[in-house]
Amino acid sequence: MCNRYRARDPAAIVAMLKKLWGIEIDLGLPRYNIAPNQVLPIVVTGENSQPAVEMARWNLVPAFEAGGGSEYLRTNARAEDVLTKPSYRQGIQRRRCVVPADGFYEWEHLHGARIKLPWAFELASGAPFSFAGICEQGTETRPPSFTILTTTPNALVARVHHRMPVLLSDRDAQQWLIPGALTKELLEPFVKPFSPEKMRSYRVNPALNSVRNDTANAAAPHVEPDAGAFQLSFD
Repeated sequence: MCNRYRARDPAAIVAMLKKLWGIEIDLGLPRYNIAPNQVLPIVVTGENSQPAVEMARWNLVPAFEAGGGSEYLRTNARAEDVLTKPSYRQGIQRRRCVVPADGFYEWEHLHGARIKLPWAFELASGAPFSFAGICEQGTETRPPSFTILTTTPNALVARVHHRMPVLLSDRDAQQWLIPGALTKELLEPFVKPFSPEKMRSYRVNPALNSVRNDTANAAAPHVEPDAGAFQLSFD
């Protein structure tokens, strides 16, 4: 699952949105540790079938659920299920969205999951990209909401986790937002694992484990302590 991502370079993301859809927006401050249930920018197909930025909560609440929230966590949707699962089958046809980002995190579990080591995954170029998503309209009691599609992992992500988010090329991101029905055959090219040769990964500071740590330091590459610094000399 992808339950954390980042947008540490808002200027680059803004430039991507302008290049792909002509959207101009101020995304504000960098985000290093984005977590579920936060309200975040997504790109949707708005009025007159024109792409637009909308603020939505990262945890999709289907239209058939009443109230302001949901007892289920739907931050991710398995690409294999979206055409048939009631929570997603209407959204995948009518309310596709893209989620701008420049990195995501997965956790390596050691010693029976007692130790969790966060890893960052990003494009090898360092450029921003888009996740494939599904969104749901808001109501009087809740804001719009969204989920990120996941797929089988590429070789790079598979070292750490058994799933990965669906990353879209620029062209696929543009195509993803074009209204129209999707069959299984039309969906499959979008949800293939992203090429591992175009990505890189590295361990980050364990401080990222806490959602409260939304700082550049928490997202920084992990540095192993210098063992020599703790050696005592008895000369």
